[in-house]
Amino acid sequence: MPNPLKFLNVPLDEFFDQAYKLIDENMAANAKVIIDAQTYTKPQLLAKVDGFRKPYADVATARAELEQKFEARDAAEPAALKFAEDYATGMKAAFGSTPQQAAKFGIPARKDRRQLTVAEKMSATAKAAATRELRGTKGKRQKAKIKASGDFSVSVGTPTASVPVDATPTPVTASSPAPQPSAPAANGAANGAANGSTNGVSNGVVAPMLMNGSGH
Repeated sequence: MPNPLKFLNVPLDEFFDQAYKLIDENMAANAKVIIDAQTYTKPQLLAKVDGFRKPYADVATARAELEQKFEARDAAEPAALKFAEDYATGMKAAFGSTPQQAAKFGIPARKDRRQLTVAEKMSATAKAAATRELRGTKGKRQKAKIKASGDFSVSVGTPTASVPVDATPTPVTASSPAPQPSAPAANGAANGAANGSTNGVSNGVVAPMLMNGSGH
């Protein structure tokens, strides 16, 4: 809908609303004013201005009513659409589903999608390719050709175990060593072995010689 004209950059409806209000507030009851060679009293001037206000007020009222009607229509449309679909189904089942029979009851025929011309197909293909180029879209084959290059060798070292700072160390209990023989006992065992060996030699060799000497 076209907007109202403006007077000094103010829409005319707003100008006349403001003028009516200020005339009523500021103009004395017995005052008169001459406008375009015509004399107006306060009541006459208010009536004149109000006459210009009325068409704008009627449009505003009609717009409000129209908005309400639009809202009512939008609220009723889902149910209306469902009934239209059910109506078409029921009428086709009762009187036939051919386009000619359906048309007799106001049911429109489904329109086949128009086939594109060769020029339109070529234009659509070119547009799609340009769009893919702008978006950087790539197909499977194009993606397969893209591979990283460079040295990607990785050196792996032996990880060093770290002890958590807040870990509580577990106390280690030292095991008791096996008992060792005392020095005197060891010495005694050694001396015994040595004496036994000496005595054996003495008893086996020396003694007989003494006995023989004494026999003579």
